[in-house]
Amino acid sequence: MTTENLGESIVLRTVKTDKFKSDFLSVSFEQPLNRREAAMNALILRILKRGTEHYPDMIALSKKLDSLYSADIFTDCRCFGETQMLNFSLDALSNDYALDDTDILTEGAKLLAEIIYHPLTENGVFKQSYFESEKRNQLADVDAEINNKAKYALSRLRTLMFENERYGASSLGTRDEVEALTNEELFAHYRKLLSTSAMNIIYVGNADPERLHTALSPILTDYHPTEVVRSTTEVIRRSSKHRYLNEKCVGKQGNLIMGFRTGTVLADGDYPKMALLNELLGGSATSMLFMNVREKLSLCYYCSSFVEAIKGVLFVRAGIDNSNYQAARDEILRQISLIRLGKFTTEELNAAKMSLINAYKEIADQPQALQNWYTGRALSGIEQSPAEAIAAVRAVTRDEIIETLKKISLDTVYFLEGVPEGGNL
Repeated sequence: MTTENLGESIVLRTVKTDKFKSDFLSVSFEQPLNRREAAMNALILRILKRGTEHYPDMIALSKKLDSLYSADIFTDCRCFGETQMLNFSLDALSNDYALDDTDILTEGAKLLAEIIYHPLTENGVFKQSYFESEKRNQLADVDAEINNKAKYALSRLRTLMFENERYGASSLGTRDEVEALTNEELFAHYRKLLSTSAMNIIYVGNADPERLHTALSPILTDYHPTEVVRSTTEVIRRSSKHRYLNEKCVGKQGNLIMGFRTGTVLADGDYPKMALLNELLGGSATSMLFMNVREKLSLCYYCSSFVEAIKGVLFVRAGIDNSNYQAARDEILRQISLIRLGKFTTEELNAAKMSLINAYKEIADQPQALQNWYTGRALSGIEQSPAEAIAAVRAVTRDEIIETLKKISLDTVYFLEGVPEGGNL
C-alpha cells in the first residue's frame, strides 16, 4: 500500500494488485460522530443515490452503470471509534477486460463525482419527493431495529454504556431525531459536510498512477473545503465501576451483552495482542466462550466476543434462556478469569492464532475489507498491512496474552429479557 497526499486534506491510498479483474475506488468523507448529525448523514446518503442533475432517477443511474459493464456504486456510513466515514464506492470491471475502448474507471469516477456533488435539487434543496420517501424509509429502519433482538440489545448497550460519550450515537438516529429533520436543514448540512470533511480515497486495482490520477480528476475538481474538522476518539482506558441493566422486550429468548474497557487501542504498538486475546476468548468457533459456555455447559444459543479497536472496548454477547442469565453471566466472567490466571492450553492459543491469521489472510481477497483495514489504521496514525499484522500475531506469547487481559475492566452488563406476546413489559 502506498500513501500520497493530493492536497491539504486529501489522502490517496493505493493497493496495487492484479489479483482482481476489477477496480475498486472508494471516496470517504471524515466527520466526528455525534447524535444529531449521524441521523442526517445516513439520510443524505440515501437521497444522493436517488438521482443527480444528469441522471435524475434510479432508472437513469442504472442505465449508466449498465453501460459501464454493469459497474456498481454504493454508499454506506461506517463508524471507526467516534469518527464517522461517509463512503461512496465504485466497483467496476478493469479496463483491461473491456471489449471496447471504454475507460470504465474514468467514467465510473465521473459518475461517482456526479452523485457526490450534483444531487437532483428543486428550490435550492433536495428534490422534495426523494427527501420524503427516504425519510420514511429511514424511520422504517429505525422502527425495525427491535425486530433483530441481538442487534437491538447491542444498540441499547451502546446507548447506555456510552451515554456521555459520542460513541453512543446511533448511526440511524432515533425516531424523534429523524422525524424532526427538514429538507432545508438537511441540505444545509450536506453543504457543510462537503466544506468541513477531510477526503480519504482508497483504490484497489492495477491501474498505473497516471491513469488513476486522471480518473480522480472530476472527484478532486469539485472538492473545495473551507474549514476541515478533524475527528478524534475519546478513549477511557479503565472503568471505575460497573453497572447491571435490565430491560424487557417481546421475544422467545434473552440477549445478554457485556461491555468491557480494554485498556488497549489500535494506535498502541501492542494491539495485535488484544486482537489475539479476543480470538482466544470469543472470536472463533474454537474460542473458550464458544467451547465452554455454549458447547460444554449449554448455557446459551450462541456466545461470542468482538473488539472495537479504536474506541478500546470489547463486547461479549450471548443469546440465552431467561433462566440462564445469572449462570451465563458468571461463566463468561469465569472464562475471562481463567485467561487472567493463564489457565488456557497451548492448543487453544495456537488455534486462536490460526483463526486470526486466516481471517487476516482473507482481507487481501476482498477490496472492501482492505478499505476497512487501511481506513481504521489511517485514523489511528499507523501503517500496517495484513501481512505485517500476521507476523505480529505469530510473535505473541502466552505471558503477553495474560498481561493484556489484566488491562480489561468490566463496565456494563445489559440483559434484554424476552417475554411472551402480551406478557408484562
